Amino acid sequence: MRLKTIEMQGFKSFPEKTRISIDNGVTAIIGPNGSGKSNISDAVRWVLGEMSLKSLRGSRMEDVIFNGAAGRTPSNFCSVSIILDTEEEALESSYDSGDNTDEAENKETKNAKFRLGDSKEVVITRKYYRSGESEYYINKTQVRLKDIYELFYDTGIGREGYSVIGQGKIAEVLSQKGDERRSIFEEAAGISKFRYKKTEAERKLKETENNLVRINDILNEVSSRIGPLEKEAENAKQYLVLSEEKKGLEITLWLEKIDDIKKELEKSEIECNSGKYELERCEELVKKLESKLDSSINEGYELSKMLSETERKKSDAKQKSSGIGSKKAV
Repeated sequence: MRLKTIEMQGFKSFPEKTRISIDNGVTAIIGPNGSGKSNISDAVRWVLGEMSLKSLRGSRMEDVIFNGAAGRTPSNFCSVSIILDTEEEALESSYDSGDNTDEAENKETKNAKFRLGDSKEVVITRKYYRSGESEYYINKTQVRLKDIYELFYDTGIGREGYSVIGQGKIAEVLSQKGDERRSIFEEAAGISKFRYKKTEAERKLKETENNLVRINDILNEVSSRIGPLEKEAENAKQYLVLSEEKKGLEITLWLEKIDDIKKELEKSEIECNSGKYELERCEELVKKLESKLDSSINEGYELSKMLSETERKKSDAKQKSSGIGSKKAV
């Protein structure tokens, strides 16, 4: 496995997209103090998952983003990618398919592992935004930081590996106690992966034990409630039986009421039809009586006229008779 290319954009002193190709043999980067040589090793360490601000020579993670300079505005994010040639030594993710803590993340990791098997190059990318969001990619497939750690177990390249040695690192390692140097020797011996799996297994066992304790507590609590719950269950069963019986009785009662209403409705319809018939007869009789009344009124009117005429003639006759009597007296 060989480092072929380093690509940086917005990382520390590299505001523009910078690509450094590393050929076979020894590649040396020479420059004066403050030119950013150490930033290249920081970029490699950072893209491999380094989270220690002390190792990255900063006070906060935002310090890895280009902060601006004369004539240049600060960057909103930084990105570092490294391309590894795995033609001679293939990489495989140590992802455990039995861990189902997050199906979506596991699916992404499976895709990453599949692409590693099909490609002679592995591209590791890390992005960081000023908002605090981080993104990790293996061959352009988004993964977890844990997946990148697991990818480089036993290769000496991980965040605690010995492939990236900074200034004063060798003296620091030599000055440490034997127990403190153990991690480097374990990485070189190829047992760090098994130690990690052991730690993960112990963690899962501890979680399982805690879950068992909680389950036992729940069982004890539930066991103390079995008696009352059985009584409640019997009451519930009896309630369901009585409820069904009540429902049947209510349905029967409503059916009887519906039959009675139908009978009353039929009776009312018969009475209504009879009433309509009587109403029609009464209306015809009223019409006949109204006709007779009109005739009587007309006859009365004629008789009244005749009576008035007779009275008038009678009055005229009386006047003539009075005149004749007056003449005879003279």
